[in-house]
Amino acid sequence: MRFAIKRHRSHSLIRNGRLAPFAVLSAVLLAFSIVLSQTPAVAQQSDIFAVAAFPVDETAANEVKAKEQAVSQGSLQALQMLLQRLTLEQDWPRLPTVGQDRIDNYIRGISFANEKIGGGRYLADVTYRFVPEAVRKLLTDASIPYSETESRPMVVVPVMQISDGALLWDEGNTWLSGWVEAELPAGLLPIVVPLGDLADVAAIGVRQALGGEPEALGRIAAKYGAGGVLVAVARPGQVQGGGESLDVRVSAYGPGWDGTSFSQSYTSSGATEQLPFYKAAAESISRSLLVQWKEANLIRFGEGTQSLQVFVPVSGLRDWLSVRDRLAQVATVRDTVIGRLSMTEAEVDIRYIGDLSRLQLALSQQKLSLAQDPLDGRWRLTTTP
Repeated sequence: MRFAIKRHRSHSLIRNGRLAPFAVLSAVLLAFSIVLSQTPAVAQQSDIFAVAAFPVDETAANEVKAKEQAVSQGSLQALQMLLQRLTLEQDWPRLPTVGQDRIDNYIRGISFANEKIGGGRYLADVTYRFVPEAVRKLLTDASIPYSETESRPMVVVPVMQISDGALLWDEGNTWLSGWVEAELPAGLLPIVVPLGDLADVAAIGVRQALGGEPEALGRIAAKYGAGGVLVAVARPGQVQGGGESLDVRVSAYGPGWDGTSFSQSYTSSGATEQLPFYKAAAESISRSLLVQWKEANLIRFGEGTQSLQVFVPVSGLRDWLSVRDRLAQVATVRDTVIGRLSMTEAEVDIRYIGDLSRLQLALSQQKLSLAQDPLDGRWRLTTTP
């Protein structure tokens, strides 16, 4: 650990009963060094490696045996759910399996809720937390690419275009109702469906949504604590044979999503109820978005750790601690090493997996921006609003 602190001429540290400015500077720099030496920036793991509230139900000779079997079998199934969460569906047939004799090597912790016991039967919702390093190695050894970068939540704004206009918060917007009813996939891409209350109406209108107006998008995202907005515009129609069609265009706004848009079309065979049809379309779109996110953040077999020297502008200890904590949440960052520290800037070596563009995308989800200064060529890491 290296620190570049300028030497000063001798000063009295106390003047009129108060610390002199140099003493304050020295005390702050000392606090920096103490915090950095005592709390290294080791990446903290989010709940992406946890399978929460997994339902188990087992019957055996007695309740103790039933619980043992339920938790054991549940751990194997939960691990497979986790592997599917991190990988592309096309690779699921190649996912490795872990025997009952080895599953303990992958489990970091187990917690229970809603336990019911009686008559030799055990029911509960079990949360399994897995060891990230062990899961990564399992996939790497099988040569299966995976992603563990979690997007900040995205709030969906469903607009339905009809012959005489467009609907958003209106009562007849069945497209919005379809999103409310949809079972959205959990994992790397959390999608939030708005309530459609008065605050939503005030935040964004149908014309603002269609026009991608930044201020309105920012208001609806801020209300739900989201990192961005998905404007999903659906145009219903009819097909021969009495079926219905739905043409959908999705435009994504937010860090890591700007410029992302795609279209999908759906048709129903024969007469069908509108709400279930729209619900299925919403679920299909959410899966497509999840695939796009995974593909943009895949870590492939053989990719080693790279290092990048970055400079972080800081105005005090609190600034650096905020950046350090955000870095610790970036899945592709494996380690950070402080090289030099002053009152205005920290020099940090970031060791990461993957390429630079994926690092920038992952950082953006923690409100961090990594860009190269065109004047001096140095990489600077700054916080974003």
